[in-house]
Amino acid sequence: MARKVDQSMQTPLSRTTFLALAGSLLLLPAGHAQASAIPSSTSVAIDLYSPQQLQQRAAALRAQAEASPSGAASETLEKYPQHFTMLAYRNKSGGAEVHARFADVFLIEAGSATLESGGTVVDPKLEEATGETRGSALANARLQQLHAGDIVHIPAGVPHRMKLESGATLLYFVVKVQESRTP
Repeated sequence: MARKVDQSMQTPLSRTTFLALAGSLLLLPAGHAQASAIPSSTSVAIDLYSPQQLQQRAAALRAQAEASPSGAASETLEKYPQHFTMLAYRNKSGGAEVHARFADVFLIEAGSATLESGGTVVDPKLEEATGETRGSALANARLQQLHAGDIVHIPAGVPHRMKLESGATLLYFVVKVQESRTP
């Protein structure tokens, strides 16, 4: 569990926390971050995950992924009104997916993968409850190499898939941001 930190304490933010928060703010609709929305209290709690905490959680996720046929495991860290954070680990390529209502922001913590994005979902199956489409692969996707330190934003509605080389692993911090789409 994340430490609740009193903002009046002068504790430096980790790079991951700073980037996740900055990325989340970039995704807010125009006019949302108004001065009147900023709390006036100097003792607002924030969530802080140290690199050591993330590595401890990663060890548990690694064990879960190794026991799973999918080669993947994830954990929701915290839920907020318009977004939530996760930590994900994988040791195998994933299937294709499209999120109808959520954008993904990935902060690659360790490892490498090829992000396939765009194109067409092969063998699509809609999950009614979540509004997500999943499939076995992507056809005609754009390929992008991902490495530790990279940050990726995938808007809602964009097909994507993580492809790993044999023996590779990937640990990434995820911010899922609810997007509203206007027709």
